[in-house]
Amino acid sequence: MLVFTQILMIFFIHPLSIFIAPAVVSLYAIFQEKKRLKARYNLGEPKKLSLGYLPDIINPTNLKWKDTEKTVEEFRTLIEKQKSNKKSR
Repeated sequence: MLVFTQILMIFFIHPLSIFIAPAVVSLYAIFQEKKRLKARYNLGEPKKLSLGYLPDIINPTNLKWKDTEKTVEEFRTLIEKQKSNKKSR
């Protein structure tokens, strides 16, 4: 049976596939390894940079910067609300 299979492989499998198949498998393995590393170390997600003195609830990226004075006032009210919440606890 093994000899018959080897003879069939000689006639029915293209000789270049012996060189192409390992290259395709290697490329697939590299792609999967990169995907696994991204999932393991959370490399796909952009990291959120936060300032140490700002509360976690306040996210400066959510603020609209069209009118600077209005934005500063909104920020001050947010900080005052945070302080009053801390005092009430």
